[in-house]
Amino acid sequence: MTIETGISGPMLKELVRYSIIESNGEGNAMVFDKSQIEIAQVAGKIIALGIEPRLLKTYVLFAGRELGYLEHVTQDDLRRRNPDAMQDAKNKATEFIQQTAVLKELLLLRAYSNDTQ
Repeated sequence: MTIETGISGPMLKELVRYSIIESNGEGNAMVFDKSQIEIAQVAGKIIALGIEPRLLKTYVLFAGRELGYLEHVTQDDLRRRNPDAMQDAKNKATEFIQQTAVLKELLLLRAYSNDTQ
């Protein structure tokens, strides 16, 4: 798994412990699907910058809060339960995720800029 994620087994266990990634299996028999490997790779890059795995738990909490907004954005389409509506919901979800990522980046850059002046 270290080869695929770029981070060590003990670090992967820490990420599982703090619910950053989810695994099937336990201990040395943990198995991760593609999405969990992608999360681990990004988490590994953040850890390499000096952030401890336990502090990444905050992002899990942020994602849970944003899920409520995402559900609000897509709820009308999901209620219609037909293929076109499902595609509309997926498109709105993708747009929401992309735009909130840009908003977060801009707000962080603004805060950082204000902090360093």
